[in-house]
Amino acid sequence: MNIKPLSTSSGIGLNMMQPDTSLSGTAASAGSDFGAMLAQVATDATKSVQSAEAASIRGIQGTMPVQDVVNQLMAAERNLQTVISVRDKVVSAYQELGRMAI
Repeated sequence: MNIKPLSTSSGIGLNMMQPDTSLSGTAASAGSDFGAMLAQVATDATKSVQSAEAASIRGIQGTMPVQDVVNQLMAAERNLQTVISVRDKVVSAYQELGRMAI
């Protein structure tokens, strides 16, 4: 909702509050955007873990410095913890919905 300032040219403020129609239809696409965002986060987390596994193998072979291996592993762990946290919140919200009275 747009709130416009009072002015004498606007009919003594009668048109002060007008609904903002520029956002119509975004509620329907918001669900698909959220789902796409979750899918992208899951894909990124999977790629991060795969990259960390490859880095650890290169570290064992001696072709990658230990510090780089540790950095990749820590990044993968952070991503995995984030995904687990989001999953826990989604499960908790679903359980709350199940407990609601109809």
